[in-house]
Amino acid sequence: MVRLDFLVFGYRILHCESSVIRTQTLANLMRHGISATTEGDCEILISERDYLRNINYISRQNCKIENNPRGLLPAIKFALKQRITIFSLLVVIALNLLAPTVIWDVRVSGCETISESYVKDALATAGVSVGTPWRRLNLGQIETAVLDEYSDIGWISIYRRGSVAYVSVREAHLPPANDAETYYSNVVATEDCIITDITVTQGYPVVKVGQVVKQGEVLISGIPPAESGGKPCHAAGQVFGSVDTSISIEIPTVSVERVYGDGRKSGLSIKILNFSANIFKIYGNSQDECDIIKNNENCRLFGRYDIPVSLVHEYTVPYTEVQRELDSAELVRQASEKMRQAILERTADGDLVRARTSGDFTDGGYLMTTMITVVEQVGRDSSLTVE
Repeated sequence: MVRLDFLVFGYRILHCESSVIRTQTLANLMRHGISATTEGDCEILISERDYLRNINYISRQNCKIENNPRGLLPAIKFALKQRITIFSLLVVIALNLLAPTVIWDVRVSGCETISESYVKDALATAGVSVGTPWRRLNLGQIETAVLDEYSDIGWISIYRRGSVAYVSVREAHLPPANDAETYYSNVVATEDCIITDITVTQGYPVVKVGQVVKQGEVLISGIPPAESGGKPCHAAGQVFGSVDTSISIEIPTVSVERVYGDGRKSGLSIKILNFSANIFKIYGNSQDECDIIKNNENCRLFGRYDIPVSLVHEYTVPYTEVQRELDSAELVRQASEKMRQAILERTADGDLVRARTSGDFTDGGYLMTTMITVVEQVGRDSSLTVE
């Protein structure tokens, strides 16, 4: 949910490549005194005022920053700089008339393992998508149709708020498929490790804390010991282990870089709901090596309300590839940055205990290797057959 002061005075969106990078960037911004909040899985919202005051610091973060600010005041400033034509006024009037009658946005919440796009595709199959008139929809029948067709969705609720369809889902956690009437399994090790903690909720523990285990070794058994007199079961529990692993990053001495020339506008189209029309388009490029960049400019009413209208600007930017030889300091810097990202991704689901890094210059560049120890969950289900 966007903060009210952001909506009024304006804000920018930072797009991060992953939730790990988003968390790190958010911490950096907060330590720098920049007001920020999160939106979705990989987006950070910052106020326009903080962005303008700290533009140099924010631009160094590992995120892509939207070129245009959002919000009421930026929208007013933008409108004052543009010519307001009769056509644009008619479009705004028409959109205001259509707003209560059609779906302009579908927002999904509650997803864990399935994606929001998967749920939106399921809804589109059942008849709920952007541009669908509300009067044609029976939400109860659509919910039933989705549940009947998609077994991995256990519960779904669709409700209307203005022109937005809000969808809440809960996933169905199904047991693994098995021909037997009862499903039996062990918990086995996902990799070589030293056991640091084990909690058994069902089954029979086979290992102890401090024990060294190999990948695939049984940690919690679904088969009872012969002397216990118990019955086979679906073993369950949490097992944590200390895992040693190695990460290597190699940076070549010769780097191929692109040098971009002046770009030109090669196309402009307008998209309304699911329909798109070219206003103008230049076909063919004067150079073979060029990038096609598309900038999607979303239209908003009063800088706050999303409407299903956007202008798509297309640019052709020529480039040439040049080779650059990196010095030793640059090689180490690039290797260190990539190693930092690799360690963050590897330890995203665990706790880093120790790290030992070494580096060597090779004939082709620089090789950096880090030995890390991570404590993480090391157990997974493995089905078994009981005679």
